[in-house]
Formats: sequence, structure tokens, C-alpha cells
Amino acid sequence: MKITQTVKKVVKPHVDAPSWVDLQFLSKSITSVADMMTGLVVPEKATYHETFEEACVRLNLTEEDLQQRLKQFQRIQWVFISLALLTFAYFLWLIFHAAYNSAVICLAVISVTCSQIFRYNFWAFQVKQRKLGCTFKEWCLHFTQSRS
Repeated sequence: MKITQTVKKVVKPHVDAPSWVDLQFLSKSITSVADMMTGLVVPEKATYHETFEEACVRLNLTEEDLQQRLKQFQRIQWVFISLALLTFAYFLWLIFHAAYNSAVICLAVISVTCSQIFRYNFWAFQVKQRKLGCTFKEWCLHFTQSRS
């Protein structure tokens, strides 16, 4: 017990960890990161509401334009699906060869490509449904109902 008290008396005056770490800056950084994450997760409220038909009129879109856009979304979606599959195959190869750091980066690339797949699939779903502002629940129900 005496040794620890002696060490505290000798070391503590020379070690000022709170000033080295700058706790105020650290707490401000944590608060700003939390605010940014909240901004990413919580969607903004729409300033005005418009229907699919009103948007088509405002953007001068014809039925042919909508069908062409739907095909574009589907093509881009297939590009991202193939990219995700190739990246997943590379991920498995990296795991097999014990390159775990690279595999983690590969997982990040896969997650970005999967988010793009979702984005274009969701946009195509909205065009097919002729409805803006579809929810995630409606999108999921579309898959469960179309399969059964």
C-alpha cells in the first residue's frame, strides 16, 4: 500500500492527463459526431406534398419517359448487383488467404453497393406504384406479397 501512495505522490504532480487529452475538445467532438449521426438517421420533413401525377406534370414526364427511367433504374441496379457479387467473391478470397484488414474494407464496399441496390430498387418501386413517398414497410410488403 505504501508503494502505491509513494508512486502517486511522485508521479501525480508530473502527469496532467486531463490537460493532455483536452477533455473540453473531446466532449465537443463527441457531441458534434452525435449531432451528425442524428442528422443522417432522422429524415427531414417535406416542405410541401405533391402527388406522382403532379410531379410528372411539373417535370414534363410522359409515359415513355417513365418507362425509360424504370429501365435505367433496373439496369443500374443490375450493375450494382454484379459489382456486389464480385466484391463478395473477392471478400471470400481475402478471408481464405487471411487478409482480414482488406476483408473489412471489402465489407464496407459491399455495404455501399447494397445501399445503391436498395436505392435504385426503391426508386423503380415508386415508379411502378405511381406513388411518391412510399415507405420502407410498403416496399417490404411488395416483396412478400409478390412472392406468395
